[in-house]
Amino acid sequence: MISGRISNWLPIDQAVPDLAQPSPFTQDMPALTPANIHKLETISTIQSSDKPDEIVALYQSMDDMDLLVVHESGLFHRWDLKTNALEAEYEFLAGRRTGVNFNADGSLVITPGKLVSEELLYGYSVWDVNTSEMLDCKGVHCSDNLREYDEQFADAGLALSPNGKWVVEYRGSFASGYPTHQNANSHGKIYVETDSFDDKYYTIDQITFDRSGMYIAIAIEQGVLKVYDIEYEFLSLFELKSLIEEGKIPGVVESDDHIRADYKDRQYGRYDDDNPMHTSDLAIDDTRTWLARLTDQEMIIYDLRKRFFPRQLKVPISNGNLLEFNHSGNLLAVATDDEILMFDIAKRKQVASFNVGEATALFFTHDDRLLTWGDADGVIHIWGVKRNDE
Repeated sequence: MISGRISNWLPIDQAVPDLAQPSPFTQDMPALTPANIHKLETISTIQSSDKPDEIVALYQSMDDMDLLVVHESGLFHRWDLKTNALEAEYEFLAGRRTGVNFNADGSLVITPGKLVSEELLYGYSVWDVNTSEMLDCKGVHCSDNLREYDEQFADAGLALSPNGKWVVEYRGSFASGYPTHQNANSHGKIYVETDSFDDKYYTIDQITFDRSGMYIAIAIEQGVLKVYDIEYEFLSLFELKSLIEEGKIPGVVESDDHIRADYKDRQYGRYDDDNPMHTSDLAIDDTRTWLARLTDQEMIIYDLRKRFFPRQLKVPISNGNLLEFNHSGNLLAVATDDEILMFDIAKRKQVASFNVGEATALFFTHDDRLLTWGDADGVIHIWGVKRNDE
C-alpha cells in the first residue's frame, strides 16, 4: 500500500503532447490506440549489426524519416524508415541502456565513456547525432579542457535531459547533474541524496525526466519515488540571488551565501511503497499525467494529478525490463524477458500481449503509428497496424 506521505505537494502542470504529422512512410497507417493495438504486425525488420550486438537505445530523427540506433558496443546507425537503407554509421565509445539517452529532438545523445562492469559506467560523452562531433565529455578519454573524472566514482547510470540542458549521473545514494555545453552559462547544479533509514543510505535505482526536461523522477531502493521541479529545486545561490533581486521569486538576500527563498523544497511528490524492490525502469508520459515504475515483480502507475490515492494500477509482472509510453499517453508498453505487454492507461487494464522473446529497447515513433523494438542480436523490429483496403 502507498503511504499517505506526499510532502510539499504542488500540482504538476499537465502538458499537451505535440504529435508529429504522419511521415510519408506512415501516412496510410492508423495511430496505435488501445482499440487496435492487438492488430500489431511486423512491418519490417532491420539487421542493424553483422554480429550479435545488443540494441540499447532507439529514437527518431527530427524530420521523422530516420530511426536512430545505439548498440552496446557503441556503434551508432541511422536507418531510413521507408527504405531500410543505412544513412550513417558512427563509432561511439560504449553503450548501455542506463547510460544512453537522446534529447527530445534526437539531435544529441549521451553515451558512457566505457563500461566498467555490468553495473558500472565510467565517464560520458555527449555527441551531435548529425555530425558525430563530441560536444561534451567527462573522463580520461576527454581532451584536457574538458571535465576530469576519477574511476573510483564510476556511475550506475547516466541521463541527458530532453531539453539538452543537463547531464545527470547517479551512483549509490546520490545523483548529481551538470550543465551541458548548451547550458554552459547556468550556475546551477543538480544534487539529490537519498534519505537515511535506520542509519542506512539506500541506493538510487533509476532516474527519468519528463519530455520537457522540467521534472525529474528518482526511484530509490527503499521503495520511495520522488519527483522534483528542476527549474526551482536546483538553482545555485547566484541564481537565487539574481531572481530574488529581480523580483521574480519571493525571498530575502541577507548575504551572498545566506539567502532565504520562500519557494524552496518544491519536491512535487513522494510515494512510499510497503514492498520495496529493485526498480528496473521508470517513465513519465508526455502529458505529465502518469508516472510508471517497473520492478522485478510488478508494474505500478501513479496519477501525477492526484495528491491522495495517486496509485492507479498495480500489476504483478515477472522479469520486467522496460517501459515505454506512447506520446498520446493512452498506451503503455512493458517488455519482460519473453513478451511485450500493452496496457490501456485510461481503463487501467492490459489489452494485448506478444510473445517475442526479450526486447532490449522500445520506442513509439513521434506520430504514434509505429512501435519499434530492438533485441540482443542487433535486430530492429518495426511494428504497426496496416490500414484495411476499402
